[in-house]
Amino acid sequence: MSLKKKLASSKNKNILDISVLWISQFGAVGIAFFTQLLLARILKVEDYGSFTSAINIVTILGGAAAFGAGSNWLRAFGVEGWKAHRWVRPTIKINLIIASIVIVGLLVSTYYMSVSDSTKILTIIFISILLSLTFSTAAEAVYQLEEKYQKLSLLKFSVQGLRFLVVLIASFIGANLLFIGIGYAFGAFILIYVYFRIIKRLYKRKVELKGHAPYGNRTINDIPSIKTAFKYLLPYGSTIVFYSIYFQSNIFIIGLMSGEESVALYNVAFTILNVIYLFPTTFYQSYLIPKVHRWGENNEEKMSLLFKQGSKIVLTIGIIIMLAVAGCASFVVPLLFGERYAEASLILMLLSITIPFRLLCNNLGSILVTEKHVVKKAYYQMTGAIVSIVLNVVFINLWGVYGAAFATIITEFIVMLLFIIGVNSYVPAIKNHKWKNTKKFTNLLLVTTLLVVYYFYVLSNNVTTFGFFIPILVIGLFLIYSLVKLIKNDLIISVKKLLL
Repeated sequence: MSLKKKLASSKNKNILDISVLWISQFGAVGIAFFTQLLLARILKVEDYGSFTSAINIVTILGGAAAFGAGSNWLRAFGVEGWKAHRWVRPTIKINLIIASIVIVGLLVSTYYMSVSDSTKILTIIFISILLSLTFSTAAEAVYQLEEKYQKLSLLKFSVQGLRFLVVLIASFIGANLLFIGIGYAFGAFILIYVYFRIIKRLYKRKVELKGHAPYGNRTINDIPSIKTAFKYLLPYGSTIVFYSIYFQSNIFIIGLMSGEESVALYNVAFTILNVIYLFPTTFYQSYLIPKVHRWGENNEEKMSLLFKQGSKIVLTIGIIIMLAVAGCASFVVPLLFGERYAEASLILMLLSITIPFRLLCNNLGSILVTEKHVVKKAYYQMTGAIVSIVLNVVFINLWGVYGAAFATIITEFIVMLLFIIGVNSYVPAIKNHKWKNTKKFTNLLLVTTLLVVYYFYVLSNNVTTFGFFIPILVIGLFLIYSLVKLIKNDLIISVKKLLL
């Protein structure tokens, strides 16, 4: 086969892999979203808040117990090849140790939490979900190392598929909150069994490691101790924990300070944002990260393209989505979730401001995920976690559930700035980047953010005077014109350079 044909075949495979991931993710997102719709409609607002609080707690703790196992395997095998198999056994031991400590701590602390009895009972039931999350990323990493994206997609889809099945049955038979909780727990046990079977294949070296020769009969020595492995896992484990804290802890804090009803309102907006975030997250975590680990070692050109072209793409897309979400929130939320959740539309409007920040962080964070820079990424996300907790406590006390939205906006902005500084300061391929080329993108982001804030002010104060909506209309039309021009002149070219 000629070089030209090989390149064409490689490009087609890349497009096919991305398409498979996104199509399956679209199905998973659709089911996850519809599951939340059903939950919000069949449960009381307080019960939905209790359910959300409980699953939020175990999700954060499950991420802590996983401690970056999957990410570390991707890093280790990307750099060391089959020699990285030495990290598998100690990593699993560390996961089991941390999970045990977390579960004991959760059981003890749940008794003293100032939350409803329903939240406490569900939290205990959802320990099985905590365990499934402990090993989910490790199992997914096995398929990523093999580049079996169809199986990876099915694995991710099954999580939401099982939950949807439980809620669907509950809606037909009129089951209560406890039935749904037990159903979720049963689904988690099924996933734990599947995850262990997948991890066992890697443990026994019965996998096809992409980009490396078959295992053969080679001997792997130098098995690290638990202490050594923990130090190796620490940077990636820290990023997962800190990310979970600044991304999700506000729901837990809202529950403690404002009650389950406020949690339910915030979670409706949070659910819609999660639908949006899953698409870029799938692309970066499932498809791009394994490649970035290889590029970080020997391909500065690809890293430079990922920063320059990738940042343009995500900022443009982020601004478009922010405008769409903010513009539609006031009538979409009541239409989907019912009038009792109408207030969530204002929360969603505020949170839409974070969309460009988060998408840019996804892009920059993928660059900082390599072994050379992951410690810096952990420090940046630790800063975000601290800022998030402090701001949430202060702002929720001042403005209730809206305070949590303002705290999220500021936290996401600070983390984005830290990522920009880190990439520009420490990644060799990007140090000489000319920032004047991005001025039009940042100006557009600023104008769009101010427009959304103004729109929130108008709606939250029940202003109906037509004069207040004229600036929104004029600036909105200007932004649409600017975005169309930007897509034509920059976005299409950037996509071609990055993906092809």
